[in-house]
Amino acid sequence: MAEAVLSREERKLQTRAAIIDAAAGLFAKHGIEATSLDRIAGTLGLTKGAVYSTFASKEELIDAVGQSRTLLIDPQPLFRADLTLRDGLRALAKDFLALRPKMTREILFLELEMFLYAERHARWGRRELRIAREGRREAAAQLAAVAAQRGEDLPMPAEDFFVALEALIMGIAREQFRDPGSISDASIERLIVGLAG
Repeated sequence: MAEAVLSREERKLQTRAAIIDAAAGLFAKHGIEATSLDRIAGTLGLTKGAVYSTFASKEELIDAVGQSRTLLIDPQPLFRADLTLRDGLRALAKDFLALRPKMTREILFLELEMFLYAERHARWGRRELRIAREGRREAAAQLAAVAAQRGEDLPMPAEDFFVALEALIMGIAREQFRDPGSISDASIERLIVGLAG
């Protein structure tokens, strides 16, 4: 049987995905700063030039790795006018519990590596912080609008709410990875729903 011939664009996409996968594994195992583009290329049998033809810089590759390995919990239940904030948080908690098996060592290590990289590389870190703040502002505006529509008071300013929610979920995720079963699903749900006040 003849093999399907990949188009140039399909080969480029495959190469891009392979570079991201290799970088993610090496970043998680050795750290972002300790992993060179040469090392990433070498694991794939590529040259550093091949990596640069796909990514303009190491930071562009770091961004791509972050985007490919981020597990996002959809905040949409919080924005539904037919749900109270408490019910939206309950739905979000259930989504988090369902997503937990996908929170691999690689993903959690990468999250920590991204934090450290942002702290050590101020320009990149400021850009990442700006992007995060913009996302929170948009979500906060949406939450405030739907809370007003529901006639519901938020327990704290909407932006503070999203910072607290993110910190709580990431803290629980790290602890659950480090010590599975250290906190029950029911307690996790109570903690998340408790943000409603």
